[in-house]
Amino acid sequence: MNDIPGRASAVIIGAGIVGNSLAFHLARLGWTQIVMVDKGPMPNPGGSTGHASNFIFPIEYSKMMMELTRDSTEQYSELGVFTQSGGIEVARTPERMTELRRRCTAAKAWGIPARLVTPAEVSKLVPYLDESVILGGAHFPTVGVVDSLRAGTLMREQAQQLDALTVLAGTEVLGIDKAADGRLSGVRTSRGDIATDVAAICCGVVPAIDASRKRISPRFSVRAPQIRLKVVLLPAPFGPIRPTISPARTSKPTSFTATSPP
Repeated sequence: MNDIPGRASAVIIGAGIVGNSLAFHLARLGWTQIVMVDKGPMPNPGGSTGHASNFIFPIEYSKMMMELTRDSTEQYSELGVFTQSGGIEVARTPERMTELRRRCTAAKAWGIPARLVTPAEVSKLVPYLDESVILGGAHFPTVGVVDSLRAGTLMREQAQQLDALTVLAGTEVLGIDKAADGRLSGVRTSRGDIATDVAAICCGVVPAIDASRKRISPRFSVRAPQIRLKVVLLPAPFGPIRPTISPARTSKPTSFTATSPP
């Protein structure tokens, strides 16, 4: 659609998994005249969703987060974009092994399949891992990966099929306007202004959208914390994976190194 709506019931800024999910659920709740804006192309606007690992672990550190993860997994399964692969966490220290025991106990209490495994059992499941550097691990068979780009596309298309959503790709948000009483009154874009009482900032954290976030959030004195995630892809074939633990209380993440096979 080339024409930009003059007014919207809600403007969703960002067409990643968060924005698409919000549009989908609002449409199912009966909302109409929703507008989604993203500066990138469809179906992959190039944000955080397209760069994510897409790995879903069923066990979390609180029951509420576990239930949220379970609900998300069920929705992804219904969309046909979830692949159950199983997952393993490993321990190199007694303290970490104690933590894995705690996680397995919590998993069983919440009805999630989980079991502790020996280094030899880990090696059978992950042949590339050097079992001599670990004390054991925890196996969670219901771990899986999701095709988040496809999930977002399906959610967005379903909202459009309900005649509830207009998508404006290649459209940058230039700012958010406020009325005299301080309430939101509209969203300014590179293609024109949209009057609305509701705007949801669903942008990711990659550099491509940093500038847009800085223009949007300061207008409402909103702090927008950002976390960088660097994903390194290892070419195959590679040798045993040996985890390298960085010093405690540093900003450096745990890393993994792989040696070439002889």
